[in-house]
Amino acid sequence: MVSKSTLYLNNLPTRPKNKQNFIKTLLKQFNPNNGFSNHALIIPDQRFDVNPSTALLDESLGIVSIARSQSVKLKNKCFITFDNDSSAQDFKQKFQHMKIMGKCISITNARKNSYMTLAKENPKLLGKILKSKQLKTIQNIEDPLNLKRKLRRLRNKLKSKSVLKHDEIDKIVEEYRIKLLQKNVESNLSQTSKKETKQKSKFKTRTKPQDKIPSSNKISTSTETQPTTKKANVSENPPNKTLLVQDLPNDIDEQSLIDIFQSDGFTEIRMVSVRHLAFVEYDSVDTAKHVLHNLGSIYTLKDQDHQISIGYAK
Repeated sequence: MVSKSTLYLNNLPTRPKNKQNFIKTLLKQFNPNNGFSNHALIIPDQRFDVNPSTALLDESLGIVSIARSQSVKLKNKCFITFDNDSSAQDFKQKFQHMKIMGKCISITNARKNSYMTLAKENPKLLGKILKSKQLKTIQNIEDPLNLKRKLRRLRNKLKSKSVLKHDEIDKIVEEYRIKLLQKNVESNLSQTSKKETKQKSKFKTRTKPQDKIPSSNKISTSTETQPTTKKANVSENPPNKTLLVQDLPNDIDEQSLIDIFQSDGFTEIRMVSVRHLAFVEYDSVDTAKHVLHNLGSIYTLKDQDHQISIGYAK
């Protein structure tokens, strides 16, 4: 049964990765005057199982909720639930094939109603679905290897041969069960040791043995302990469609950069927070040239008195 009040959006930008920022970015694209596009506001947690009559995310468009899967393969897709069928169809006609960050989105009706819609229209059915989902989760936790199914198949296979006795079959099945459990334990131990090794290597610091120095002769070396980020020289890089932005402040987010570098040919931004830089990609070299010419190689952020450097990436 196709849902009329829930729409399925495909070919969306995969960024921002943060759920709150992702929803705010979409709301701002669909309605620049949306109140939640302000970074200071927090989008309320819409709990369909607690209170289905939550406030609309956008009253003019009738948007109730925006949901995106945590799976990496589904990062460029989302489901939008509306307060009624007509709002959903109006939205579909208005924004079909709209470009968001250089990507042309596709909008279709969802195959099934969202949980939020079911919470309003059919709470009993929603309760059954959630209960069934919970039971499956419990079963997967209790039997992660599907042990019962594997043992049942082995037993039936041995019985079909009709050569082995009942006691012999039980013995083979029991040995196979122990083997599977041991394999599972070894796998868990291996994963745990890998995680511990990774954490140790992450926090491991190289130290060299030093002779004891009297406290009076100690010299402060605070500048040596401060991490420094090496700035790349972009002056000799040829023009291309990707700009390299360096010297970013710690508190800047992806949406703030989008507001600065947004253009007709804008494609995406890839932030590398650890190195305080970002890559801004456009659909053509001419577009990147135009943006760099307008902003300049040194750009001062508004209300921060902080300068960032802009140039062509390699």
